[in-house]
Amino acid sequence: MKLTIFLFLVMVQVMLSDNLHAEDKYDFLRKGEAPNVDSVLVPEYAEQVPHSGLAAIAKLYEGVGFPEEKIEERTRFLKAFFLTYSNQYARASINTLKSKNVSSTFLADVDDVRKWYVDLMGQPSEKIKEVAERESDRSLSVMMSKKGTRKEKHLEIIKDTIAEFGDVTEDWKKEAYFKIIFRYAQQGQHKAILEMAKTYSPNGTLPANPSKQYFWLRHAAWIGADVEDDLKEIKLSLDKKTISKMDQLFFTNKYPDAMEKPKGHWKVIGGPNRRWVPPYLWEDKVATTADKD
Repeated sequence: MKLTIFLFLVMVQVMLSDNLHAEDKYDFLRKGEAPNVDSVLVPEYAEQVPHSGLAAIAKLYEGVGFPEEKIEERTRFLKAFFLTYSNQYARASINTLKSKNVSSTFLADVDDVRKWYVDLMGQPSEKIKEVAERESDRSLSVMMSKKGTRKEKHLEIIKDTIAEFGDVTEDWKKEAYFKIIFRYAQQGQHKAILEMAKTYSPNGTLPANPSKQYFWLRHAAWIGADVEDDLKEIKLSLDKKTISKMDQLFFTNKYPDAMEKPKGHWKVIGGPNRRWVPPYLWEDKVATTADKD
């Protein structure tokens, strides 16, 4: 009995020690210093929008400009930020700060690192791992390696799905196919996003839909795909109201249905329009409802 009590007290002491140590890591918010990589250790579902570290960096741009001696630390944090959190959370944090009229230089610097991130994630998994091996910062190296491994796993599932359903002509196959592709596209997987954009073209798997094609082309552009000409062309066929509606869905991380519901019922359980909720919205019950096109 005494041993049990002793072990319990030791565990409590360790837990309190860890909590105090964790609090020390976030002193940058009080001291006004550039956040370090440790500040992205908080799980996404526990974070607010915008991310506290990103907001802290934005404040350092006020006045005379960002301090040069903190540039390297800022870049390390921003790389860790994009490597750690979902595309949706990153966009939500950036858009929230943009709405508060933060420094345009800050937004440009953040976007430079975003471009680095999307360029990295556009590479094959083995290339991502090679970059990770060359990275001198151990934390960033581990993050990149994990991203490469996760991408490899998801890409295999997407490729297997495409191969399994072939030309996707039967209704039940279409529903099963888009249930998988739509989910991975929402999670930011390159191949799935491009597949969604292609499927609404005149020669796509589903009936042509310029507004949905425009929506997914916007996602493709965000992940670094060369689709600017396609975006310009598709916008010519859309009115300003439709473009504004699709832009709003994009900025708020919501999605139009993958398929129109057939008369009767879906042949696949759950149907193909199920929304994936990013971790930062897990506690938001509204986010689980379907947003109709």
